[in-house]
Amino acid sequence: MKEERKRKPLSLSRRAFLKSTAALGAAATVAGGHGHLLRQDRALADSGKEAQIIPTWCHGCAASALNCAVLCHVVDGKLVRIEGNPEAGNRGVRGSTSLCAKAHTAIQYEYSPNRLTYPMKRTGEKGEGKFTRISWEEAMETIVSKLKEAKEKYGPESYCHMVSEFYPPRDQVARRFLNIYGSPNYSECALCHGPRYLAATCTIGFCSEAPDDWSASKLIVNWGSNCENSGVNQGGPNGLLDALANGVKMIDIRPMMDPMASKADEWVPIRPGTDCALALAILNVIIVENLYDFEFVSEWCHGFDKLAEHVEQYSPEWAAPITGIEAERIVQLARTMATTKPMVIKTGNGVGDQQNDGTSAMMAIVLIEAITGNLDVPGGNFGGYNMPTMIPTRSFFVETLLDRLPEDAYDKLLAPSYARDLQKLPNNVSPVGFHTPQSASYKVLKALLTGKPYVPRVLSAQQTSVLSQLRNPEQNAEALKKADFFFVMDQYGSPAVDYADIVLPACSLYEQSHNLGTKNGPDGTWVGIRNKAVEPLGESRSDWQFWLDLAVMMGYEEDFWGGEMDNCLREQLEPSGISLEELRESPRGIFVERTEPLPPKEYRRYAQLFAALPHGKVQCYNE
Repeated sequence: MKEERKRKPLSLSRRAFLKSTAALGAAATVAGGHGHLLRQDRALADSGKEAQIIPTWCHGCAASALNCAVLCHVVDGKLVRIEGNPEAGNRGVRGSTSLCAKAHTAIQYEYSPNRLTYPMKRTGEKGEGKFTRISWEEAMETIVSKLKEAKEKYGPESYCHMVSEFYPPRDQVARRFLNIYGSPNYSECALCHGPRYLAATCTIGFCSEAPDDWSASKLIVNWGSNCENSGVNQGGPNGLLDALANGVKMIDIRPMMDPMASKADEWVPIRPGTDCALALAILNVIIVENLYDFEFVSEWCHGFDKLAEHVEQYSPEWAAPITGIEAERIVQLARTMATTKPMVIKTGNGVGDQQNDGTSAMMAIVLIEAITGNLDVPGGNFGGYNMPTMIPTRSFFVETLLDRLPEDAYDKLLAPSYARDLQKLPNNVSPVGFHTPQSASYKVLKALLTGKPYVPRVLSAQQTSVLSQLRNPEQNAEALKKADFFFVMDQYGSPAVDYADIVLPACSLYEQSHNLGTKNGPDGTWVGIRNKAVEPLGESRSDWQFWLDLAVMMGYEEDFWGGEMDNCLREQLEPSGISLEELRESPRGIFVERTEPLPPKEYRRYAQLFAALPHGKVQCYNE
């Protein structure tokens, strides 16, 4: 008899959230911030068993990248402890074992009671959360049948895939599937780095948020970034702290007095979500008081007069009650940022990605750097340094076979999240790079309700909860009810799962070895592969392998490495001369030192950096 269950809804009131976070904070204080690690250490010591130590990479930031190196302690096949890897060859700081809170959640993340562990199909009404356990074979056959039916009846554009953010190469494999299938409707809900990246690249042509040398700056504005609490084993706050020790001034703009803010010369406690208002008021002061870089603006800025006209209405007096910052202080802040050179603004997720005006805020912030002449200068917002690689690979990103997407598919984009013309530009020219082509998830759901421009028929969601990551969750729930077929692959039972017809369990990043990473630095190039620390929980499977299995069942085997993910990895590694087996036998990665000195850095490469922008200049105004 098949197991039938009703999934418990995941809901959390504001009161409950505040109570739980307060309790967690108290517990962390009592346990020195690592209560769960202490318990795991004690259990490990009591067991008397020797742990197998497996080096791999943290799951916390940029889920498919290899960033902070970690050591997983495994006993009897179970992850019991995690710590930083002092011998990391990636962009981690050698000798550092520091990890942020996200890395230390690995054990809870891995063994959460909310993990999905077997495939299910819906047995009740959409939204009820009633499911029956089924086999992978039944789940996959159902999905294949629905995809073939939708393509035949409504055309390939009727299938839309939704993700939380771009996470190559996993989502590059998904894009490859959509391109072969014929649908342009890959959509994301624009969390994490996406809005910041898009806003910056469409305004100044690149997204860097860092100088080439922190100590070369005269002023660092740390705006909404908590680098001291995230990615600490990648270098994290080290560059900033070294710069401060060398006398560089820092202004910290964020609501809370975090550790980095305590090191700043000035802390500006802005009201959450009002960063755009502050940035506009700063632009107002800089322009009204003629503090901008006249030479740069006249030669390299398009639409500056329009910008000046637009920000006239956003005075410091206007912004003060919105931001909670006195008008006089805003004026002084603007003057300091405009007259202290070189100046760089370091932004974080809190500014550009996780608030209503994030995209506009980021555009305004990079325009502050632009009109003050702080783009691509020593100590300013540096446009990047293309260092020759010592380990050539095909790409970190899997080839998506974009040329296989029918030409007319661009005209069938359900809900373009940026201009259609930009969607057609090659990745090495487009300011939005590997985002092409793309739709906006919330508009995909809106089309289900309105039927405009047409009705999507099959939806899929992977590592995203469209009911908690998008606006108007109640409206979106009604939209999901109208989908002909909706399948979800995730690690946890998010609210959107209740509306799915088929639910697939995804394994964690500690349960697979399906992505490569390369880091190119001044001393040489490093390449590594994620190492599997533990076996997949229950019947969960790799997100990567899912797309290959689906492609084979759809008849696309030749374009998907015969269904073998290792063949995909071998294809990526082929130009390097490094075999997949050799890399897996080097759990800390392979590093190749430079044999020749790097060419000197170049600055003020504006023709190159702005080449993809419509007028070859900073976009102070967009038509």
